[in-house]
Amino acid sequence: MIPYMSLRLMLALHAEEIHSAVNRVIDSGWYLQGEATRRFEQDYATYVGAMTDDVADDAGFAVADGRGGRQCHCVGCGNGLDALTLIFRAYKEMGRLKDGDEVVVPANTYIASILSITENGLKPILVEPDINTLEIDDKLSHNAENQGLAAGSSLWSLCHDRADCGNMS
Repeated sequence: MIPYMSLRLMLALHAEEIHSAVNRVIDSGWYLQGEATRRFEQDYATYVGAMTDDVADDAGFAVADGRGGRQCHCVGCGNGLDALTLIFRAYKEMGRLKDGDEVVVPANTYIASILSITENGLKPILVEPDINTLEIDDKLSHNAENQGLAAGSSLWSLCHDRADCGNMS
C-alpha cells in the first residue's frame, strides 16, 4: 500500500498540545457543549470573520439591551453530516433554497454530502470531477447547460478532500 499522508507524523508535531487539550476536556466532564466547544466556536468564528459587533448575551445570543458585545456565528458539530445538514437547513430557513432545488456536488464526494442534501428535500446533482484536481471542474459553472446541468441549479457545493481544501475561487 502507498501511504497517502501520515497522521502519526502530523500528531507527533503537535502531540503535547493535542494531549493537553484532550485531557482538559476529559477532566472538565463536559464532552458536549462545554467551555472547550464555546471557545472553539468563538475562535473559529473570529478566524473566518464570522464574529459581529451585534449585541449578545453571555451565551452568544442576540439581545436588545444595549450592553454591546460580539456575537459568534459558528456552531460546533459532531461530524460533517450534521454540519452540512444544518447549513442547507439554514439556507432554506432564510429563503435562499426551497424544496426540490438542485445542489451540484462532485461525483466522488462522501455520502454525507448526499444525505445532507436529501435530508433537506433538495436534489443532488452529481458531476464528474476534474481529473487533475478531483474537484468540481470550475469550467462547468460557466457552461452548465452544455454539461447537462439545469441553468437554475441553486447551489454548487465544494468538497474538501482529505485535508486538501477545494478551489474556492
